[in-house]
Amino acid sequence: MATITDIQQQRRKANRVSVFLDGEFWTGMPQDLCALLNLKIGERIDERRKREVEREVGETAALDAALHLLGHRARSEKDLRKRLIDKGFNDAVADAAMARVKEYGYVDDGDFSRQMIEAHQSAGRARRSTLWRLRNEGVDPEEAQQILEEEYPAENEIEVAMTWVSRRRVDIADPKGRQRLTRQLASRGFGYDVIRQVIRQLEEASRRED
Repeated sequence: MATITDIQQQRRKANRVSVFLDGEFWTGMPQDLCALLNLKIGERIDERRKREVEREVGETAALDAALHLLGHRARSEKDLRKRLIDKGFNDAVADAAMARVKEYGYVDDGDFSRQMIEAHQSAGRARRSTLWRLRNEGVDPEEAQQILEEEYPAENEIEVAMTWVSRRRVDIADPKGRQRLTRQLASRGFGYDVIRQVIRQLEEASRRED
């Protein structure tokens, strides 16, 4: 059994403390976690208590890392968990952190998918590239497909492509202009049928203007 011989505020991070057992550094943790665990100088620590504290410290660190990652952008559950593992947290600690962020409502693959689909439509991306991105981000393929059908049905692709084209200068009467537009739309994931209909609508609009 060991004894907590000191609890020191860290110099570089004022909101964290370093805890020492028998004169040796044991672990660092947020100051509020230390208070929550009721750690005190002079406390005798057996192995069971030691493991409990270390588990809490690990889970809190993983939760902080998860929240930091989510602060940059929304992420799927699978992607967030993978990033925690990549940061060195073990499976049990990563799972505990994921359970907390899900409980707090910070991770929801359905909401994540809807946000991404909306962003892709605004950016003029086709359904195919949107679905690929969702799967690549770790959303379950079946769930991704289902939400895509609800939020971005196939009949909306022409409208999305036309909206994107409307923000650019396109000389549809110039064969090179049509070829360039075809390549651009194809690079955004649109299929031949959609591209053909977009070009036809642009040509019809051009004739009406003439």
